[in-house]
Amino acid sequence: MIIKYSWMQYKKIITTNKLLVAHLIVFLPGMVYFIYYMKNSLLLKSESYFSMILFFIFIFQSILIVGKRLKNEDFFSSNCFTIFPIKKVNIFFYTLILGNIDLNVILLIFVSVGTILYVTSLSLPVTVVFLLMFLVCEITYLIYMMVTIEIMMQRYRNSKNIFIITVLLFLLIQQFTFLSDKFYLFDFYPISGWISSTTKLALQKDISRVLIYFGVAVFSSIIGLFLLNKISFPRKNNVF
Repeated sequence: MIIKYSWMQYKKIITTNKLLVAHLIVFLPGMVYFIYYMKNSLLLKSESYFSMILFFIFIFQSILIVGKRLKNEDFFSSNCFTIFPIKKVNIFFYTLILGNIDLNVILLIFVSVGTILYVTSLSLPVTVVFLLMFLVCEITYLIYMMVTIEIMMQRYRNSKNIFIITVLLFLLIQQFTFLSDKFYLFDFYPISGWISSTTKLALQKDISRVLIYFGVAVFSSIIGLFLLNKISFPRKNNVF
C-alpha cells in the first residue's frame, strides 16, 4: 500500500498541467531575464540584489507549493502513515519530498540556480559553498513549509490561512524592505539571506563566518524536524 501510494506521488511530480505550461512560457523566461539583467550588480557589497533574487525564489516556491495544493486539496500529510508499520525516517522523506515538490518547483530551482551560477562566474570553491548552502537551506525551507502545512491542516483543514502565512506575510516583508529603502535587510532574512551572506563571505575567504552560517542552517533544520516529529506523530496515549 505504501509503495503504491508513493508511486502515485512520484507520478504527480512529473505531471504536466496548465500551471506548468504558463510556468515554461512566462515565468521561467522572465526570471532568467531578470537575473541576467542584474548580473553586474548581484555580488556588490553596496546593494543586496543577490539576496533579493533568492528571497523572490523562495516566495515563488511558496506560491507553487501552497497554491496548487489549495486548489487541488493535494496535501500529503504524514498522518496518512500513522496506521502503517513504517519507519519515521521514511515518513519524513515522503512528507518533505513528495508533499512539497512537483515539476514546477524542480524547474524553478534548477533554472534559477543555474542562471545565477552562469551569470556570476563564481570560482569553483565559492560555487561549492553556494550549492551546499542552497541545499541545506532548501531542506530547511521545505521542513518549515511542511510544519506550517501540518499545523494549519490540523487546525483549519484546507484553509486559505496557509497562503496568508506562507506567501502574503513574506510579500509584506518584501514591501516593507522596498518602501523603507533598507535593501541590506535582505542579507539577514532567514533562508535566502543566509545563502547570499554565506556566498559573499566565501568570496571574502571568511571561513569562520561561513561555518557559522552553515551551523545556523543545519541547527534550524534539526529544530524543524523536531517540530515536525512533535506535530505529525501521535503519542502512545493518543493511539486507539
